Amino acid sequence: MLTQIVLFGAGGLGRKALAHLQARGITPVAFADCDKSKQGTEIEGIPVMRPGMAEYRFPDACWVPTVLSLPASQEVPELLQRMPVRTLPLWTCLNGEYHVDRNGFAEVMELVADDISRRVAQDQFDFYSAPDYEVPSPHESMKDIYFPDFISRLNNECFVDCGAADGDSVAQFLERWAQYDDVLAVEPDLVNFEKLRLKHPKNVSTINAAVGDWTGEVPFLSTGNYCSRIGTEGLPGAVQCRVQCYRLDDLLSDASFIKMDIEGEELKAIDGAQDTIQRHKPVLAICGYHTPDHFWQVPKLIHEIEPSYKLFLRRYAPAPFELICYAVPEERLVV
Repeated sequence: MLTQIVLFGAGGLGRKALAHLQARGITPVAFADCDKSKQGTEIEGIPVMRPGMAEYRFPDACWVPTVLSLPASQEVPELLQRMPVRTLPLWTCLNGEYHVDRNGFAEVMELVADDISRRVAQDQFDFYSAPDYEVPSPHESMKDIYFPDFISRLNNECFVDCGAADGDSVAQFLERWAQYDDVLAVEPDLVNFEKLRLKHPKNVSTINAAVGDWTGEVPFLSTGNYCSRIGTEGLPGAVQCRVQCYRLDDLLSDASFIKMDIEGEELKAIDGAQDTIQRHKPVLAICGYHTPDHFWQVPKLIHEIEPSYKLFLRRYAPAPFELICYAVPEERLVV
């Protein structure tokens, strides 16, 4: 039985973990958060405090990191490595909603194309099975996320950025490609979308929409930052609204490189792009860490749709965060 729990991160996922724990009769002793604006507040009567204070007040507690997005996904693991506390994986607090699957892990080990990918998959599985922040977790440089050097560049690239946020990954693309045919940035959060349009007023097409497995309106939680996502609950302070959603197959006439960072909706969006994937075989750079099973579910689904892809896993922060699955046509590989 879980007794003393400190939830590290007082955001939407932390509140979701709180609700699941309370349903099991467990009340965390505290939230820890590095955000000074949250420290000294309470969430349903549970104090939010700085990590050092929570460690001092509750030395025997188990800590559960409840963050997935930058910059916290880098800061929290680094801080936990320096703290003498016990940790538990997030999925233990979510009633099996987040879980690790040995068969899925074994399958992805067979699907990926190189030893680095197998090491990354092993790290993910080990972490979700028994998280240990003191074990070194090698990772790639964040400056190379989405655009690793083993993928060749086309002069007529058609780049589609799903979950473009404020345009940072579009900026990375433009820095690397001297020539290209088209850039399409798709972002559902209106605040992010306005930042995107201001940052890239020329040479970039923009659409204020989400992507998924059907075309129509969907409920959306708008936060004006990287946490915005499709859904109706779980993000405190978010503005509930409805946004247009597209299957990529209904939206695109062509694509040679598709990036997706869409807060857990990646499998649905891949499913909605099956025809595009099979007809054009674009390079795919898909986030695979928003739920613990995505590190094997994402490559498995891509392989089922188009078996000719070479599949790679690369991580750009300590396990299990910032993991990207790359699906690359053989002719686009740099050897």
